[in-house]
Amino acid sequence: MSSVVINDFDDILKVIAKALFTNSDIDDLGKALGFEDADIGRANDENTRQGGNYMGTYGLLKKWRRRQTSLTEKAALRSALVHAGFHDLASKYLSTPITELIMPQTPSDESGKPPKVFLSYQWDHQLEVIAIKKHLEMAGFPCWMDIGQMGGGDKLFAKIDDGIRSSKVVLCMVTEKYSNSENCNKEVNLANLLKKPIIPVLIDNTQWPPKGAMSMLIGELLYIRFFNKKEYVRGEKFWEDAKFSELLGQISYHAESMVTDEQQPRPTPAASMEQGASS
Repeated sequence: MSSVVINDFDDILKVIAKALFTNSDIDDLGKALGFEDADIGRANDENTRQGGNYMGTYGLLKKWRRRQTSLTEKAALRSALVHAGFHDLASKYLSTPITELIMPQTPSDESGKPPKVFLSYQWDHQLEVIAIKKHLEMAGFPCWMDIGQMGGGDKLFAKIDDGIRSSKVVLCMVTEKYSNSENCNKEVNLANLLKKPIIPVLIDNTQWPPKGAMSMLIGELLYIRFFNKKEYVRGEKFWEDAKFSELLGQISYHAESMVTDEQQPRPTPAASMEQGASS
């Protein structure tokens, strides 16, 4: 099937919604996008209420889009369509080459050194993990993460394998869906077999240890709880400073920061005077 070029992403969502309006289609798509049964049911009801219209599907896609960024939405939607079995739609409307990975773009990369931290996560919380990645790299720890949905074929699995093997430490971004994900379990299992240090970071209100097979791999490890009940903007900082400092401390046991002393922020004169007064 030849590809069709549609520049506006909202128009792509409308075309896909018109193609996927039956109950079974919405069910498959909704699950691939990470929605609960209640959300999928409301989309089906809306389509039925409007006599088989596609607005329920379109509303579901718009709700999903609000959880994405312009950097990730195309890759994530293409991956979800493929995962749900809608290969023709993915090829026809989202065939433009996409960047599958976010690789650190810091000056330290020019040395050819591999990323120090592998970020393992379930894609529903992609925006939260991107925010964590940003702050880790500002602290001097280059990171590797996949920005598409897991299940992207042998090529993606090979890159994930390389990312884990080359990293100094693996961060598991634990959520309920993460602990139940087959592919996330595979990542943790590989990290464990390779004897990579693993640091669990709880990024939603999930129990510890997590249910399922993953508890056998990470249940005895010390974890850091980033999640709190305060409201936050997705894609921005949502953790307490003390928790991030704790994470940096644990990472530093296994990997050295690439931020040099010269790059560290220097105290202001006022701060220096306060430190002198307190000594």
